[in-house]
Amino acid sequence: MTQNTIYIAEPIFSEKMQRFDSESSFPPIKKIGITTDLPQRREKELLGTSSPVKITIVKAWTGLDARKVESMLHLILDNTRLDGEYF
Repeated sequence: MTQNTIYIAEPIFSEKMQRFDSESSFPPIKKIGITTDLPQRREKELLGTSSPVKITIVKAWTGLDARKVESMLHLILDNTRLDGEYF
Protein backbone atom coordinates (compact mmCIF):
# COMPACT_ATOMS: atom_id res chain seq x y z
CA MET A 1 0.00 0.00 0.00
CA THR A 2 1.28 3.44 -0.94
CA GLN A 3 1.61 5.86 1.95
CA ASN A 4 0.68 9.47 1.28
CA THR A 5 2.69 12.29 2.78
CA ILE A 6 1.26 15.77 3.22
CA TYR A 7 3.77 18.60 2.97
CA ILE A 8 4.04 22.34 3.32
CA ALA A 9 6.45 24.11 1.02
CA GLU A 10 7.44 27.74 0.57
CA PRO A 11 9.25 29.80 -2.07
CA ILE A 12 13.01 30.26 -2.10
CA PHE A 13 15.06 32.44 -4.39
CA SER A 14 16.59 30.79 -7.40
CA GLU A 15 19.87 32.11 -8.75
CA LYS A 16 18.02 33.59 -11.75
CA MET A 17 15.61 35.48 -9.51
CA GLN A 18 18.44 36.80 -7.31
CA ARG A 19 20.25 38.15 -10.37
CA PHE A 20 17.01 39.82 -11.48
CA ASP A 21 16.25 41.51 -8.15
CA SER A 22 18.49 40.80 -5.18
CA GLU A 23 16.55 43.21 -2.91
CA SER A 24 13.16 41.57 -3.40
CA SER A 25 11.58 39.31 -0.80
CA PHE A 26 8.66 36.90 -1.09
CA PRO A 27 5.38 37.28 0.76
CA PRO A 28 4.61 34.40 3.17
CA ILE A 29 3.29 32.03 0.49
CA LYS A 30 2.80 28.35 1.32
CA LYS A 31 2.06 25.36 -0.89
CA ILE A 32 0.08 22.53 0.71
CA GLY A 33 0.28 19.28 -1.22
CA ILE A 34 0.52 15.51 -1.12
CA THR A 35 3.07 13.09 -2.47
CA THR A 36 3.09 9.30 -2.65
CA ASP A 37 6.88 9.42 -2.88
CA LEU A 38 9.52 10.53 -0.39
CA PRO A 39 9.27 14.26 0.41
CA GLN A 40 12.90 14.70 -0.72
CA ARG A 41 12.04 13.33 -4.18
CA ARG A 42 8.95 15.56 -4.43
CA GLU A 43 11.05 18.56 -3.49
CA LYS A 44 13.55 17.66 -6.22
CA GLU A 45 10.65 17.53 -8.72
CA LEU A 46 9.40 20.93 -7.56
CA LEU A 47 12.90 22.42 -7.82
CA GLY A 48 13.27 21.00 -11.32
CA THR A 49 10.55 23.13 -12.88
CA SER A 50 11.47 25.99 -15.21
CA SER A 51 9.88 28.62 -12.95
CA PRO A 52 12.32 31.24 -11.61
CA VAL A 53 10.59 30.92 -8.24
CA LYS A 54 11.59 27.66 -6.58
CA ILE A 55 10.02 26.08 -3.54
CA THR A 56 11.36 23.91 -0.76
CA ILE A 57 9.46 21.57 1.56
CA VAL A 58 9.64 22.94 5.10
CA LYS A 59 7.53 20.30 6.87
CA ALA A 60 6.09 16.88 5.97
CA TRP A 61 3.91 14.33 7.77
CA THR A 62 3.45 10.65 6.92
CA GLY A 63 1.25 8.13 8.66
CA LEU A 64 -2.00 10.06 8.71
CA ASP A 65 -4.95 10.44 6.37
CA ALA A 66 -3.04 12.94 4.19
CA ARG A 67 -5.83 13.40 1.62
CA LYS A 68 -8.38 14.21 4.33
CA VAL A 69 -6.00 16.62 6.12
CA GLU A 70 -5.09 18.30 2.82
CA SER A 71 -8.78 18.74 1.93
CA MET A 72 -9.53 20.22 5.35
CA LEU A 73 -6.58 22.63 5.15
CA HIS A 74 -7.54 23.71 1.62
CA LEU A 75 -11.11 24.32 2.80
CA ILE A 76 -10.02 26.25 5.91
CA LEU A 77 -7.57 28.38 3.90
CA ASP A 78 -9.77 28.78 0.80
CA ASN A 79 -10.28 32.53 1.33
CA THR A 80 -6.48 33.01 1.23
CA ARG A 81 -5.91 30.80 -1.85
CA LEU A 82 -3.67 32.43 -4.44
CA ASP A 83 -3.80 29.67 -7.07
CA GLY A 84 -4.26 25.90 -6.86
CA GLU A 85 -2.38 24.63 -3.78
CA TYR A 86 -0.76 27.99 -3.01
CA PHE A 87 -1.98 30.04 -0.05
